[in-house]
Formats: sequence, C-alpha cells, structure tokens
Amino acid sequence: MVEVGAGVTSCRAGHRVAWCISWGAYADYAIVPAARIARIPDDIPYDIAAVAIFQGSTAHYLLEDVAKLAAGMTYLVHAASGGIG
Repeated sequence: MVEVGAGVTSCRAGHRVAWCISWGAYADYAIVPAARIARIPDDIPYDIAAVAIFQGSTAHYLLEDVAKLAAGMTYLVHAASGGIG
C-alpha cells in the first residue's frame, strides 16, 4: 500500500494488502475502499493471499446473498477447496 486516505485507521502506507470486489486488480495502482482491504501477514505470499481472499469472498457471497444468513439459523460449511485449488 502506497497511500491511505483521510480517516482510514485500519491500515497504513507500507502494509501488504489484498482486495476483491473492486476495480484495479491488474493495475499498477488502484483506489480501493478501506472496507474491502485485507492485510496480508508477512509470512503469507501474495499468490496465497489472492486465492484466500477470492475463496473468502465466494463464501461470504453464498452465505449473505444466496442463503440469506440470519440470526438463529444453523449452517454447515464444508469442502474447503474449489475451482482455484
């Protein structure tokens, strides 16, 4: 991350980050809302972080938009693999 907008406290310039559901993945620089950024720990390579955030956003989409996750409901999440590997 090169620069952080005013009022952003969840990350700072110099942090390694990944994101999805925002334009600019193939650009040299991108403006991404802070709410869509995930910090990458130093011991996790960028390629692993990219896969993890993609699969995480897929799980979020399925629970929030398809299944309509709500209080009091029970869910079973299984098969921790997918089309990415």
